[in-house]
Amino acid sequence: MQFSNTPTVADQGHLAYGADLFLVMPMVHERVFFRLGVQQVNRQLADENETDTFTSYNVEVGYMLPETFRIRPYASINLLKPAYSAGAWAQIAGPFYAGLHGNATFYFGGFRWFPTDLYYYSLSASVGYQF
Repeated sequence: MQFSNTPTVADQGHLAYGADLFLVMPMVHERVFFRLGVQQVNRQLADENETDTFTSYNVEVGYMLPETFRIRPYASINLLKPAYSAGAWAQIAGPFYAGLHGNATFYFGGFRWFPTDLYYYSLSASVGYQF
């Protein structure tokens, strides 16, 4: 996780960890999904002797593009904050998948989902299992 426009946080990358749950909604549409997740990061503050714990919650609705060569790209919007994410899942073997995801979260603007300044962004990799 990299924080921007946040003077109290050190200008460096921070290792985050967490879990996501993708819920496909076949009754709505086979490509629509909800993503529920939590990420936590121990941030180094600008005062180098201090750290704090930052927790981010995700409640997103998204759309998966059609599968191409075993890869499923997607894009989603967060329902709790002005955040957007995109990524792709690739089938490894059977029900196992590997993913690469990007996320950008912004400060609230005048209208809820129109961002003003970047708050933080993150790139993550994951392994998944399809039930």
